[in-house]
Amino acid sequence: MPFRRAALILTLMGACYMGLAWAGWVPGGWRLRNLYEPHQVRETRRRAEHRQQRLALFRREIIVGDHPVVFFGSSIIERMPLGRLAPAESTVNRGVAFESGDELLERLSIGIPPQPGGIVLYMTSIDHRFGGASPEQIRDLGASIIDQATLLWPSAPIAVLALLPEVSMEKSRVEALEEANSNLGELCHIRSIPFITVNASPLTLADGSLDPNLSSDPLHLNDAGYDHLWRAIQMNSGPLGEALGR
Repeated sequence: MPFRRAALILTLMGACYMGLAWAGWVPGGWRLRNLYEPHQVRETRRRAEHRQQRLALFRREIIVGDHPVVFFGSSIIERMPLGRLAPAESTVNRGVAFESGDELLERLSIGIPPQPGGIVLYMTSIDHRFGGASPEQIRDLGASIIDQATLLWPSAPIAVLALLPEVSMEKSRVEALEEANSNLGELCHIRSIPFITVNASPLTLADGSLDPNLSSDPLHLNDAGYDHLWRAIQMNSGPLGEALGR
C-alpha cells in the first residue's frame, strides 16, 4: 500500500509538472511540445493563424482618409510604425509577417480602398531569405505582383522597396542579396517604377550587413532604423514622396 501511494503521488506530481511545462511556466516545455508536435509544424501552423488574423483585420478595418498610400510586405512592413512616421491618415499598413510572394499575390486586393493614392511594395523577402528562390525567380515573382497591382489600380503610382540586409551577414549572403536586388532593380527600371535602395550608410555597413545599432534583432529594424528607412522612402519613391510628407 505505501508503494502504491508513493507511485500515485509521483504520477500526479509528474502530470502536474508536464502541465506546467506545456504552459511554459517551468523548464522543459519546448522539448515536451516537440514530442507532441514538431517545431516546424507548430511554426507553420502559427504563421498561418497569424496570416488569417491579419487578413480578417484588413477586411473589417475602416479606412480613414482619401486615397491613402498602401504599404504591402512581410514583417518589415507589418512592424513599420506608419502612425508615427507618416502624415495623419495618409497610409494603410497591409504587412503580414512571414508571407511569401505567392501569398501576397493571392490576397493583394483584400481590404484595400477602391482608389489608393499609391502602392509601396516590399516583396519576395521571405522567398529570398527562407524559400531558396533564385534571383531570376525573385524577379519573375516580383513582376507578377507588380502586374497584378497595376491591373487592380491602374492609376496608382507604385514604388518598390529593395530587400533589406540582415545583421552580420556572410559575404556569400551579401552577394546573393545584391543579386536579388539587382534583378528587382532591373525589373523596376523596365517598368519605370521607383526602386528604393538601402545599400548605403546609415542602414547598411561597409560589408553589406544591417547596422546592429539600427536593428531590434538580426532581421528587423528598431525605431531609429525605421526613421532612416522612412527618409529613404520619402526621397526616392517618385510621385509618392509628396503624399508621404517629403
